[in-house]
Amino acid sequence: MNYLALISQGASEERAEQLQFAAEEAKHSVSISILETRKAISAAKKQLKEAKKAVPYNLQNVVDFTIKVQNLEAGLKIAQTIEKEDFTSK
Repeated sequence: MNYLALISQGASEERAEQLQFAAEEAKHSVSISILETRKAISAAKKQLKEAKKAVPYNLQNVVDFTIKVQNLEAGLKIAQTIEKEDFTSK
């Protein structure tokens, strides 16, 4: 094997390794985002529950927290679909 082949092989192996690291970092980032979203959903549901039993009753707060929960749940579903499609072995 000549010099050019050796340095080319090393470069391609290094590039493949860097791409593998990048893919692992992306997967980790998605997993963290999903966890954070699940935590945010839990907190928003607690806020909604508190808003529903508030005295005096404030409809706008109930609406706002209901929308917040729905949006977070929709985002979670999208993120989980992306994780499944892009980061699981087939």
